Amino acid sequence: MRLSHVELLSELWGTLTGHLSFEESNFVVLSGYFDESEDSEWFTLGCIFSTGMNWTWLRTDWMNCLEKKNKQLTDEGRPTISRFHASDCWQGSKEFQGWEPLEREAFRSELKAIIDASDGFHIVSHSVKVSELAEVFNIKTHKKMKRACYRLLVQYLMMQIGNDVESRGRGYEHVRISLIHDRTTGMDNTILDAFNQLKNDETFQSRHRFITIAPMGWENCIPLQPADMIAYESRKQVYRHKNGDGLGGELKELLDLPSFGGSGHFFRRDNLEELKKLLGRLWLGEESLSN
Repeated sequence: MRLSHVELLSELWGTLTGHLSFEESNFVVLSGYFDESEDSEWFTLGCIFSTGMNWTWLRTDWMNCLEKKNKQLTDEGRPTISRFHASDCWQGSKEFQGWEPLEREAFRSELKAIIDASDGFHIVSHSVKVSELAEVFNIKTHKKMKRACYRLLVQYLMMQIGNDVESRGRGYEHVRISLIHDRTTGMDNTILDAFNQLKNDETFQSRHRFITIAPMGWENCIPLQPADMIAYESRKQVYRHKNGDGLGGELKELLDLPSFGGSGHFFRRDNLEELKKLLGRLWLGEESLSN
């Protein structure tokens, strides 16, 4: 993997000014949490990252918001919720069944306010159209397709995060990056393999910054819930972009927050064809796609 391959990306809404703040000459761990969002057409990985203190405040306030909402639901004789789940909240399904649209919108607004108040968050997302990836790389089964999506997008998330940190120059020499992802069914090893492949590639100039990657469950990891929000909103944004609507929806509301910044990207078919020409199936993991 050569760093120049990041040029194969097609930028979705542009790189915006972030608000990450690191103290110069101190060793700082930048923690990133990422999750997937998919439908029959697009697969998206969305990552939200910041420093440790920001996560501390977010965890506390997020839990307080959930507890406050559950108390209200209990007082009204309605079922409580276990967590925020973006697609269910948007669609009024599962634990959010019976919620009126205005109630769901108000709940999301409360959670976005918590992200804003925590200050200093940055996001990155990457999306790929699954049918185009299957056609270009001749992938025949859903399981192999999902592995290919994870392998491809995990590495491009890493490259973009690395580039974002490198671009900040002096004062960021001591920043290191840990990544946590939502536990998957059968894909955790694929994600780890993708991480290790890029981590061990000497041509990747940010490889020394990445120190670990690990799966966690949403039950024990509150930051995976805002990561789920970012992934879902980023996938919706791809459709807006394809329809010529520009940046909009709740993702725009997040990116308009003074304490928030980020970038989103998607692969065009010609990007995938160029990627195959340069790297072939081995880049996606010949062995991992053969099972």
